[in-house]
Amino acid sequence: IALFLANSLLAQGYRIQDLGEGIALDINSSGKIVGISRGFGFHFDGTNRSLVTQLVLPNVVDPTAPPSVISATSSSIVALNDTGDMVGMIATGTGINTAIRISGTNRVILGSQMMTSTVVTGINDSGLISGWQVMPPYGHNIGIQVAGSLGVPNFSRLHAVNAQGIFAGSWGTESPTFRDFRAYRCRAMVVSPTGTITVIDTRTLNEDYLSFAEDSSDDNHWSDAYGINGSGTVVGAMRSVDGSTRHAFKGTAGSMQDLGTLGGVRSTAYDIDSSGQVVGEAETTGGTLHAFRYADGVMTDLNNLLLQPADSGWELLTAKAINDRGEIVGQGRFHGELHAFLLSPAGLAPAPWIVTQPHGGRFAVGQSLTLSVQAGGTAPLSFQWIRNGTNLANATNATWIIPSATGRDGGDYSVRVINSGGSVLSQAAHVEVLDPELAVETFVALRITGEVGARYEVQSRPSANLSVWTPLTRITLVSTHQSWIDPDSNRNPGRLYRAVRLP
Repeated sequence: IALFLANSLLAQGYRIQDLGEGIALDINSSGKIVGISRGFGFHFDGTNRSLVTQLVLPNVVDPTAPPSVISATSSSIVALNDTGDMVGMIATGTGINTAIRISGTNRVILGSQMMTSTVVTGINDSGLISGWQVMPPYGHNIGIQVAGSLGVPNFSRLHAVNAQGIFAGSWGTESPTFRDFRAYRCRAMVVSPTGTITVIDTRTLNEDYLSFAEDSSDDNHWSDAYGINGSGTVVGAMRSVDGSTRHAFKGTAGSMQDLGTLGGVRSTAYDIDSSGQVVGEAETTGGTLHAFRYADGVMTDLNNLLLQPADSGWELLTAKAINDRGEIVGQGRFHGELHAFLLSPAGLAPAPWIVTQPHGGRFAVGQSLTLSVQAGGTAPLSFQWIRNGTNLANATNATWIIPSATGRDGGDYSVRVINSGGSVLSQAAHVEVLDPELAVETFVALRITGEVGARYEVQSRPSANLSVWTPLTRITLVSTHQSWIDPDSNRNPGRLYRAVRLP
């Protein structure tokens, strides 16, 4: 389906949406976008853009104590998955500069609070996170599964991870003939979920084609893999054999396809979708970098595919990510300012979005349970309710009703909203069904003081305005003080009482 959709949209132009100052770095299948704006990470949900300006730290000594809220001096959000989880970095004035994961309203520090050397780059739907750790004292990189057990030897970086848990990145393989600085000449590679490294770039290169200075920047690498799709095809940038140029490539182990440029001498590919479309940046004949799309063997300047008039004010500079619906995000120059953008194929309807999230709560056994969602987007919209990760049969409306709840109906409920443009998954609503349920009830207890052996009649009337007394019970005292509880008092809160001695 994704391949058919992508091919059907290739000949069409793109509609552009201005996302404000900054750069957009990633987009998921439902059109949610993350990036950086004015020194802070941002998240765009299809309607609103919000910034990450605070770090919330739990009290590790007393978990019940309120968390500490620290203002950020800077932050970034670099990637997100289809469930909406995001990863990035945050710095504060207290010296904390660390990788974070954002899941809904929760912000989780990845590793030690003082781990200032961890870089995060990507996250898949299973929650696997790619990145690397800078090792002192020389700044050697170790590619890691952040907050996981997977590690790659020195001089490595992990830039992305796909749905199958395969990581893409670069690794500096050393040899006895290499000088120490040669370890920085990294090659594109992939890493399996079990840690097996497969080098993509198997070319034989001249050891001495680069300068002799230590330089760990990407420009001094032989190749880097920045993106990977579900089929395991990676994209990135590779040096020519003589080291004179650095071109975008896509490929698998032992097979690297040079994607060329837009007329200049350099290019870089950053992402690839399931149909094989590639996006990145490439130099033009004029020497400037422009965003490109590579499809069907052709690299095309995305500026030439805009449906806006030539004087729209946009110059697209780089394309950082593409989803399987063909939507592209990146950065361009808009009337002289650097702005983030979203490109949508002209024939693609926008994915739906959640207007009002479903809410759970506590319910008694037998009580009616109703969950609802309000969504926007191009009609028709369809719905699928999910409980604890499993689709519910016949739960395909905006409202899900259980007429009489049982203990088995408790759990986390979410709903997926779908239209021709894609889908979006709501936040989870927690439902608790109390089985059994305990409730406190109060009753009126009367103490009757009188003669032992005497008989008394307890009477009541509903209010002070009525003069008729109604008998409730007759009691023969067996002690001077004796109590009696009115079993109906909880249903008659205004009832007045008296006791009358019988003959």
